[in-house]
Amino acid sequence: METRLLIYLLFLPLLLSCGGKQESKNYTLVPSDKKITFPLDTKTFPFMMCVLPYTDAGGKEYFTLQCRDSNTIHFYDMDSGRHEFEIKVESDGPNGAGRICGYYIHTLDSIYLTSHYANKLTLINRKAEIIKRIPIKKSREGIPLQAANFFVQGGEALLQGDSLYFIATANRWIDHDPIAAVINIQTEEIHTYPPEYDTFPNQNNQKRASWEESMQRCFNGTNFVYSFYYIEDLLVASPSQMEMTRVPAKSQYISQPKLLDDYGNLTFQDGAENPNYGGILYDPYREVYYRIAYPATEIGRKLKDREAMELLQFGRKNFSIMILDKDFRLLGETMMPDYTYNSKLMFVRGDGLYISASHPFNENYSDEELCFQRFELKAE
Repeated sequence: METRLLIYLLFLPLLLSCGGKQESKNYTLVPSDKKITFPLDTKTFPFMMCVLPYTDAGGKEYFTLQCRDSNTIHFYDMDSGRHEFEIKVESDGPNGAGRICGYYIHTLDSIYLTSHYANKLTLINRKAEIIKRIPIKKSREGIPLQAANFFVQGGEALLQGDSLYFIATANRWIDHDPIAAVINIQTEEIHTYPPEYDTFPNQNNQKRASWEESMQRCFNGTNFVYSFYYIEDLLVASPSQMEMTRVPAKSQYISQPKLLDDYGNLTFQDGAENPNYGGILYDPYREVYYRIAYPATEIGRKLKDREAMELLQFGRKNFSIMILDKDFRLLGETMMPDYTYNSKLMFVRGDGLYISASHPFNENYSDEELCFQRFELKAE
């Protein structure tokens, strides 16, 4: 009896370590054969500042995009890619909203718009009728705000009750430069929050804003997660922004993001070759985050300014996608092939991650359609 007990005690640590240790898996994104193609009219360019999936009250999924030239929001069937309908917004007159530059769809009869050169939000219904105009004034903390960039891609909005949460545009010319704000859509009162945009080395107020506003955030159902393009860490904040923490999220392909000169000594090609981070997307079906990382890149030839700008707009030469679990631990990182996918256009569905396969430097590119390929998350 004593001998058996002694043997058991000697082997207990080994048994516990074998039974309690979980196998470490590396995850990767694998392209599937499934693609969805959305036809574009002659006025809609495949580079869009605002592209959003939307699910209506009946569960029907739409892919939506904005055509700025025609002041129109297009709705497509998410499964077939078929164009379903469009909402054309008037620029002038009783139902005029100006030239729209972003939108947020709460319901089909509750669509919030922002417009160029108009410091206001405009609420419309599916008939493009104006329901309400909400002026954007100073917050109750005395912070002046601008509405132009509230809903462009990167500034994910969220409406909870009467509170509309949005990104506040960066402004070096004020003492306090908040990242986030909330507006009460009934009282029109605006509140700004404590976290402020970072101040980078050699930054001054010659410009209203620059690299510090290069960021994107997502909402995981509880918190907002901010990915700043020139900062390795992520910022996690509650909707009230009273609870905040920074978490490390380093790419294996970037030793350190490089801050570019933004005072007249920068070319578009410099930006297209620079190592830095990109946007972030939350996948609620698999409880992971996808964060874009751009490694240092050499194009191999001198690009014309128009080419380099186009390359920046469509997601660079190549990029990786970091896969982070719900606690922001790195599960894997997938490097994407050169000149194939657009890192600026991605969305999540129940069956996987969809990434735009419309890249102008690819021989199969067509400006008459917007194509997305489905990727599956798999353990290696």
